[in-house]
Amino acid sequence: MPWLDWVVTPISKQSRLITTPIERLPPVLSIENTPHVLLTPQLSAIPASELGDAIIGALDFLCTGYERHVLIPV
Repeated sequence: MPWLDWVVTPISKQSRLITTPIERLPPVLSIENTPHVLLTPQLSAIPASELGDAIIGALDFLCTGYERHVLIPV
């Protein structure tokens, strides 16, 4: 089922990065007044069953504005 896959990207506090990211590729986000970098070069598609309910709920809310309760087969 195609809806069981998600495209995700890691996020890191900007202060934890060892090197300076390529300009414009990883957007900088402010989370609780702390700069975080969206590590878009590490974008990946993974099965939803590996994400867990909390992350899937957060992605649902981010993309749609509400959280769907979907049971994921294991």
